[in-house]
Amino acid sequence: MRKHSPDLVIIDGPLIPPEALKGPKKIGSRAETAEKEATDRYCENVTAFLEEAERRRVSVVGFVKRPLSRYLCQEGLVSIGREIADTVALNYLLKVGEYAPAPPRRLDVDRIFAGGELLDVVRRMKPAYTFIRMREGEIPARIDFGPLTVEPEKIISFLYEYRLRDGLPYHVAKVDEETKFTDKIVREIYEDAIHTYIRRLLREEDVKPLDVAPVMPARGWRVGR
Repeated sequence: MRKHSPDLVIIDGPLIPPEALKGPKKIGSRAETAEKEATDRYCENVTAFLEEAERRRVSVVGFVKRPLSRYLCQEGLVSIGREIADTVALNYLLKVGEYAPAPPRRLDVDRIFAGGELLDVVRRMKPAYTFIRMREGEIPARIDFGPLTVEPEKIISFLYEYRLRDGLPYHVAKVDEETKFTDKIVREIYEDAIHTYIRRLLREEDVKPLDVAPVMPARGWRVGR
């Protein structure tokens, strides 16, 4: 935001953190402690981002291609005796270009979300949401709204107007293209990790090269390669 001074920031993915639904975590193991520290850093960064967006009067939205939320049932807008995914509830109702709820609905954060470190961030965000059918044959996507300086309907129209043939807004598709992990990148990361593991293993006492042979077939490697 400081470099480009945008009017709108579109996040590829949910603006509302799904972890906020799970409540507080008990800290015990080293992994749980590391997760808690990562969550704290996330909260600090998101809070700072939202404050900067409001200060610079930048609208912030998230575009969720395959949402798993159940907000409509949780808020009592859909009642069939059990909770179903929002996309299931709307899949046969929305035509291409239509969106619901209309206007976008502000979430009752304290009613829906469990407690925990992320709850304060969600409260600070004051999120709203809607679902839109971008393309025939695709489930409705969800748009999350954070701080806004324009009417949400204008943002919805903007995202729909610049959609591509696959239904993604151009801006989201471009981010996908630039950041996608290709098979080549995954292979390189995997091979680097295997090499590091083997080097560490061979430094230990009483370890022979054949002891690491079971690691090799995963990538079709031969001992001595």
